[in-house]
Amino acid sequence: MRKLHPALLALHAEFTETPSATAPTTQQLQETLLEVLEQIDTESGTFILVDAPDEIPFDTRHIQKTQIAGLLNTLAKSQAPGLRMLMTSRPHGDLLKSFASTQSTWREHPIPEDMIQADIELYVRAAIENPAEEWNLDQSSQSRLLARLAGPKQTM
Repeated sequence: MRKLHPALLALHAEFTETPSATAPTTQQLQETLLEVLEQIDTESGTFILVDAPDEIPFDTRHIQKTQIAGLLNTLAKSQAPGLRMLMTSRPHGDLLKSFASTQSTWREHPIPEDMIQADIELYVRAAIENPAEEWNLDQSSQSRLLARLAGPKQTM
């Protein structure tokens, strides 16, 4: 079994000792991540995945995307060898503008439309066919709902 990095253990201990704190600050997370990156062998490749910043609620998106962009800038400046960052997101204008200002080099790799539609259909189908959701839809209603929500040119 692998042990956690000492920087992660220290961050955990800090919050165990301070029950009133609910979550680490962005600064604490950044410092911990940089400490971990300094002490691991990134030559063989270290990947950081930033998944779905487009799903951040709109009312908090400005603050959170600024924090994420700042963290990505800091990581880019660290120049850790072998560090690669991957972000998955729909290309919303405010996000593109925010991340374009980072010092990281971003290459866009658009996903073909048919793959996007297949993903949406899979998501919707799983939701309406899930017995725990208690939709209580007959097969015909499920088919109509699926066609309406996941038909051609629909987006989530």
